[in-house]
Amino acid sequence: MVKKIKKANKRTVENKKLIKKNFGNNFGDNINKIDEKIKIIFSIVFAISILLSLLLLNFRVLVFNEKYCKSELEKYGVYERFPELSKEEVDVKIKEAMLFLKGKTELQQGFFSEDEIAHFSDVRAKIEFANNILLFSILITIILALYLLYNFKHLRRKNILKENMKIMRIIFALTLFLIIILFIASQTSFGFDFLFTKFHQILFRNGNWMFAEDSSIIRMFPEIFFQNFAKKIFILFFIEVSIFLIILTIVLKKKKFICNKA
Repeated sequence: MVKKIKKANKRTVENKKLIKKNFGNNFGDNINKIDEKIKIIFSIVFAISILLSLLLLNFRVLVFNEKYCKSELEKYGVYERFPELSKEEVDVKIKEAMLFLKGKTELQQGFFSEDEIAHFSDVRAKIEFANNILLFSILITIILALYLLYNFKHLRRKNILKENMKIMRIIFALTLFLIIILFIASQTSFGFDFLFTKFHQILFRNGNWMFAEDSSIIRMFPEIFFQNFAKKIFILFFIEVSIFLIILTIVLKKKKFICNKA
């Protein structure tokens, strides 16, 4: 009877050890899966924050560059579209429109109609929203970059840094491919018209973005202006993403820098 009790106790102890072992393995596997997901999420968020920062910074620099806008408008014969005004008077109206978009002044009815001013107001709201997204993206980029620098040795030793950079390289490569597709599409008349229309339908759902050919807003900002504006942003963004992609590729080849088994 005593022997049977001892054997039962022995089996119970062995079962407990087996349960603990299985629990430990399962727990470890779950932790590894969580770490893998965090690693992927971190890489995606970091890459997207960098891409958004670059894209929106390009947009902000160009849209508020009065010298660039005036030179582009002059190139497309905007001054000739206002025979009733002198070049200086057109310059004043362009400056007023740009100051309004910056939120530094208000437009008065007269040169621009009520509907045109309403559209300018919508555009200003979208620009302010884009600026907020830009600031948020830059903040996230800085925080994650500081995290990488602070934990560089640990991430390098655990081989996490290498995996993060591989994921980011894929995202940058896909972005580069998308830029090329959109750029090619935007350079055709049909392609740009389609993208331009869809862009406005998404951002301006109230439909107040369509105006007559002889309206002040269309004469001042013809479609060709926006086409070349988008082209310049695409080119700048393409160059910047390409630089990041090249850097990531070079760094990934340097195993001593990104991986340390010691």
